[in-house]
Amino acid sequence: MNIYTVSKDKTNIKGFWQDNGKVYIDNIKKVSYSNNLKEKLFLAGELAVFYCDDNTAYIESKNGHIDVLRVKRVLHYQSINVSLIKELLANFNGITVYRNKTFNDYTIEIWQ
Repeated sequence: MNIYTVSKDKTNIKGFWQDNGKVYIDNIKKVSYSNNLKEKLFLAGELAVFYCDDNTAYIESKNGHIDVLRVKRVLHYQSINVSLIKELLANFNGITVYRNKTFNDYTIEIWQ
């Protein structure tokens, strides 16, 4: 299982999400899940953490509420643009974009 952490450094994984119409973009690092890391993230000010395995994703809030997401969509693109990101966010509220520098293409994951 992996937990997605926000990185101050530029990464090849970007998390796009929106709240009350405002779009947020985070540089993401995937690291091995641990309860200790999750607690450290909450203590550092994170309001929610996202973690997943191949079949299920979880969004856990600081107060312990957990949303379970069981449907994963994977989309592949040679290029992406702002209008595609806006369209996907309008439909799904959050997406993860992986840039593959070797093949110069993109994979987008959407959990529901």
